[in-house]
Amino acid sequence: MNSPFVDGVIVMVGGKVVYEAYPNMQPYDRHLGWSVTKVVVSTALAALEDQGMVEVDAPIEQYLPDLADTEWVGISLRDIVNMSSGIDCQDSDGYQNTETCIYRYEESLGLTAPVNPPQSTLDTLRGMRQHRPAGEKYEYVSADTFVTGLVIETITGRPLWLALQDLVWSKIGAEADGLMMISPKGMPATHGGLSARLRDVARFGEIFTTEDQLGVVSQRHVDDLGSANGIAFDAEQLARLDSRFQGDGPEHAAWQWDMIWPDGAMFKGGYAGPGIFVDPERGVVAAFFGSSGTSGEGHALLPMLRQITRALF
Repeated sequence: MNSPFVDGVIVMVGGKVVYEAYPNMQPYDRHLGWSVTKVVVSTALAALEDQGMVEVDAPIEQYLPDLADTEWVGISLRDIVNMSSGIDCQDSDGYQNTETCIYRYEESLGLTAPVNPPQSTLDTLRGMRQHRPAGEKYEYVSADTFVTGLVIETITGRPLWLALQDLVWSKIGAEADGLMMISPKGMPATHGGLSARLRDVARFGEIFTTEDQLGVVSQRHVDDLGSANGIAFDAEQLARLDSRFQGDGPEHAAWQWDMIWPDGAMFKGGYAGPGIFVDPERGVVAAFFGSSGTSGEGHALLPMLRQITRALF
């Protein structure tokens, strides 16, 4: 854990803190979680599903008619929340080229420098293209998360940040408010804008390890996450992950979680090193914040935490 790129780390087992350190921040500091935000959003959607307020197998235009005459039409909400929409807007296309879809998407939110003609985020979504059938492959598309957030807003009639407060944050016993990054035009950075205290990120993780899921989602949802009902990784993805985890690689992704192992353990990470690792079977939650170096260097906490969890608990 002794790395200049680790800002804070906490490990909980059975609801009790067994390790906590803040080498580059204070316990009371909020830290931007970047894409860890995504699983808070997907958990809010799961809560709505459990309440019977949304049908995740319905086509997206059922909830967002503004996408009916676009290439999003017919894509199920499940494929969108699973990041298998087939929409050609992968984050990995990068931000160096101002013509990429991901650059234009974040530009519409004020997150990248404005170089293209101004366009609303909704119009940016409407112009996106689908390059493969939905459900075929897991591809990291932050726009999928934004669309998920729009569905939550439509169903609840609340701005996303208030819906997240109602459905998730108010139920986890958080010691501080989470803060959501909002664009100058009032649009939330749904895919990566949540700032929170580390202990509260860990409390969020306890949704998936406690007997009553803190009243947020059902046990059925937790079981489904670990049952390979998401999108299986392809051969290339599996080989890369198997190498990273020394033969213990995850097998699928679901509901915005980046990696889910056969035993139900799951992980969600973000830009520059934040992450949350949850092992429901062993009752382990580990959360951490990080910062990357100028050349992209970072920490290697996740493989270590996975090994420790399997060995000790």
